[in-house]
Amino acid sequence: MKKKSRTFAMMAGATVALSACSNPAGPAPMDTPTDRVPSSSNRYLPLSLGAKWTYHATDPTSGASGETYSTVEALEDLGGSKAGIKAFRVRSSTLTGSTVNWQQDLTTSVVRQREQFFDLAGSMQSDYIFEPDRLRLDESPEHLVLGATWTENHGANLDDLVNRIQKPVTFTAVWTVEAVDEPVTVPAGTFSCLRVRRVQTGFASSDEMHYFARHIGQVKQAGPEPKELTSYSIPPAN
Repeated sequence: MKKKSRTFAMMAGATVALSACSNPAGPAPMDTPTDRVPSSSNRYLPLSLGAKWTYHATDPTSGASGETYSTVEALEDLGGSKAGIKAFRVRSSTLTGSTVNWQQDLTTSVVRQREQFFDLAGSMQSDYIFEPDRLRLDESPEHLVLGATWTENHGANLDDLVNRIQKPVTFTAVWTVEAVDEPVTVPAGTFSCLRVRRVQTGFASSDEMHYFARHIGQVKQAGPEPKELTSYSIPPAN
C-alpha cells in the first residue's frame, strides 16, 4: 500500500472524481456495431475528439432514471489564468442538468482544469477553476494496484451564480484501489475493471465508486447519480 499527497494552491475553481478498469477482449474487431467502438489506445480513460459515452443513470432519491451522455467536443487553450494549457472540452448531461469541464491528458493521469454546472434550462449555476488542477483519473503504475491509496488536496475559487457569491474553497479526496480485474456487466457488455473509491471532504462531501475499462473509459459509477454504460464510440486520437 502506497501513500502519496498532492497539495494544490487556490486560484479559480471546479470539482469532481475518479477510478479504473480493463476490457478483457482488447480492441474490438472491425465488425463491432457503431454504438460500441473502443479506442485503439490501451488507456483507462482514452480521450479523443468526437468520443462519446452514453449511460443509463438513476436518481437514488426520486427513483427517476434516464439516458445521459459525455462527449469530447474540442481540444483548446484554456486562456485567462491558464493560458498555454490545452485541454479537452467535455460536455456531459445529468438527470438534473449538465456540465462542461476541461480535462487535460498528462499521459499517466487525466486532470480537470475547470468545470461549469448548468440547470435543465441551460442556465449556468456555478463555475470552478481548479488550481492547479483536480484529478480525474491516475494511471501511474503505483496507483493501479490493489490496495493503493493516496490523498489529493486542492483548492478553487467558486463563482456561485445562483447566490451571487465568489469565494475560495478547498477539498480533500482520498483515493483507494479496492479491486483489480473485477468483472462488471452493464448494458454495453461485460468488462474486467479496476475499481477505485473516492471519498471527498471539505467544501463538498461525497463518496463515489468508479469503474474504468481499458480502451473504453468509465463503465460504471456508484454514488450521488449511479450510472451504467450503454454505448460508446471513441475515434482514434489525432
